This record gives sequence, C-alpha cells and structure tokens, in this order.
Amino acid sequence: INKLEEFNKMLIPDLQKKVNAYKQKKQVELTNKYKDDVRNEKISSKENLDSKLKADKERVIDGNFSFSSRIEEETYRAFKDNDSFEFFYSNSKYMKFKANTKYKIVFDYKITEKIMLNTDNESSGYAYMLFRSSSRADSDSKVINFGGNVVVNQRKKMTTYLTTGNATDYYMLIGLCGRGVMIIDNICITEAI
Repeated sequence: INKLEEFNKMLIPDLQKKVNAYKQKKQVELTNKYKDDVRNEKISSKENLDSKLKADKERVIDGNFSFSSRIEEETYRAFKDNDSFEFFYSNSKYMKFKANTKYKIVFDYKITEKIMLNTDNESSGYAYMLFRSSSRADSDSKVINFGGNVVVNQRKKMTTYLTTGNATDYYMLIGLCGRGVMIIDNICITEAI
C-alpha cells in the first residue's frame, strides 16, 4: 500500500502538468482560431462593402476610393443637440502639413441625401472643412463651408485654400453640420504657390 501511495503522489503532479499543458495548448489554438475568424470576417465584410459601393454608382463618384459621411440614425439620436459630425480626418503619418503654409485642396463630391440640421429638421445644413492642430486647441484654420444648397446626386468639384498656423501637427478634417450623406473622391492637397 505504501508503494502504491508513493506511486500515486508521483503520478498526480505529472498528470496535472500534462493536463495543464494540454489545456494551455488548446486555449492557444482556440485563441488563434478566434483571431483568424475575426480577421476573415473583417476581410469578407470589407470585400462585400467594396463590391456594394462599386455597384452602387449613386453612392460612388469614381468607384475606387470614394468615402461617405453616412452616420446611422442611432448616432444622430445620441447627439440630438449637436449638428456637427466630423467624418474625415487626414492621417498625419502619411500627410504632413508644414507650419504657416497655404495649401490648395481639390476634391469631387456629391450630396446623396440633403443635409438637414439635426436640431431643426426644417433647416438646411452644410459641409465644412478646416485644418486643426493636435496640440493647440486655439489654432484651427478658417472654416470653409460648402455643399449647403446643391442638387442631390449632382457631382461637384471643390477647390479651396487653407493655411496652417504656427504648429507642425495639423490635420485636415471634413464634417457635416447636420445629417445627410456626402460622398467625397479624388482628394488632392498641394502646397499653394
């Protein structure tokens, strides 16, 4: 009996180690499968959205890199006292703006759902754009308003100029003052001469 108890004491810790190693291995496999499933779902969703956008010419200008300002109704309800919804931010990693520099901004756009103020459903809204510094809250460039009273689904070209202030961390943003849908494509930003 003593030998059996000694054997049992040696066997249980070894068996427990093996069970724990097996559990850990299965957990890693499960985690990796989950990550793969999520990654595949994201890829599939993006491919489906891309094909839908390309097929829906009303929502796309040139069919490759258009983006939309659509915000779902739940978002509008959550911000019922607010009319401003920013939907485009340039990425300062890829697009760096110099301090105190004038830039020419050109892009195509069309309004596919009329912009109406969120706080007053009878009043027309508009789109806006500006440069904003990440580090200086008081340094927004002048605000350019556009797209307020345009024909729905009519392609328009926007050409304007914006100047940065005394900071090197500016980004460009575009938003809507109100709810509606605007499609933007073919953005070109160059230093003005």
